[in-house]
Amino acid sequence: MADKKDLFKSVEKYELREAIDIDALFSLMGQSGIEWPGQYKVSKGLLGKTIAFDSYMNTVPTVHVKNNIVQVKREQPKSDVQVLGVSRNAVKAQKEMFGGIKEGGLKQGLTGGQDYFLDVCALMRQLLADK
Repeated sequence: MADKKDLFKSVEKYELREAIDIDALFSLMGQSGIEWPGQYKVSKGLLGKTIAFDSYMNTVPTVHVKNNIVQVKREQPKSDVQVLGVSRNAVKAQKEMFGGIKEGGLKQGLTGGQDYFLDVCALMRQLLADK
């Protein structure tokens, strides 16, 4: 973790010299040879296409593209499935949090989701450095 300010970061923007679309960015991510944290896929929604990464500790990094601006956003997983009034994602996030505490202590358990988001941002910055 680089900074205290990074704990509260939820959006990172990159401005490119040329316009790019989401499909071109997706193929660039696959061809780059960068090992991304988790799996990612192109999702279609009401507001267009996005690249969504796997959920980890209630954090889903998503990539949005508009003309020459690439945005990485930290979002919450969307789920309507509940068992006895408890969201399925809440149980998964709790398991991941306890796993993080076992691996790296209390700090890892509390900031693991944000670290995951910041890792995606750093790799995206590396990918788009010369674009």
